[in-house]
Formats: sequence, structure tokens, C-alpha cells
Amino acid sequence: MKIKDPPMKTKTVASCCLFLTGIAFLFTASQTGQSKTNDKKPWNPPNAVAAFTAALTRAGYDRDFRNRLTASPESAKQAVSDEGQLIIPNDVAVLFHEDKKEEREKHHAFSLPPLDEKARTTHEYKKYFECCYDVW
Repeated sequence: MKIKDPPMKTKTVASCCLFLTGIAFLFTASQTGQSKTNDKKPWNPPNAVAAFTAALTRAGYDRDFRNRLTASPESAKQAVSDEGQLIIPNDVAVLFHEDKKEEREKHHAFSLPPLDEKARTTHEYKKYFECCYDVW
């Protein structure tokens, strides 16, 4: 007994169904990825404090997470963002280091003095050294 090929119309309908199923799957997958980003909280002091607290808490017991925080500013920023479900703006830098004097002395933050291209004023280190700022 010879089986006949399905009619062209059946093949076309089946192909369209497969195509539409694929489109629906891709749309659902893209929305799932977006919802993960959309679920993150906006950057503001209360949300940042909560995210940093969560990251520091986890760093107290999870060596791999702690290593992510100290690997690089980019890695630290991503780890805090993930742990605290926080959107951290591109222009925000995040840095963690072990609590050792030699590590603390590797990081120096300064504000710049006012620009006056005609003056040659001496600007003292201590006045512009900002290492830290008041907590939120």
C-alpha cells in the first residue's frame, strides 16, 4: 500500500504553524529577558543602600561572591546589581577591597581644584583628598 504525500495545502498550513510557534517562542523569550531587567529597582539612595547591604552580607559568608566583588570595578558593579536587583548607572563606579591597610592605601580619590589657567596656585593634598563621603 502506497502512502500519498499530504496535499500542498496541509504542508503550507503546517509550515505556517511552525513558523508562528517559533515567532511566539522568540517573543516570549525576549519578554522574559526584559522582565528580569525591568524587575530591577532604580538607582537611588534607599535602593543602593539595600543593594550594598545585601552584597556586603553575602560577602561575609560566600568566598566566590567576595571574589567577584574584589576582582574589578566592573565585576563588583555587576555583583551588586545582581545581588540587590538594582540598576546601577553606567557613570557609577563600585569598588571593594579587603580590609587591609596596604589595600586601602592603593585607592586615592580627589576632587579637582577650580580651574584658573592664569594662576599657578598650590593646592594642598589634604584639601582635595576625598577618600570617603558621608553615608546615605
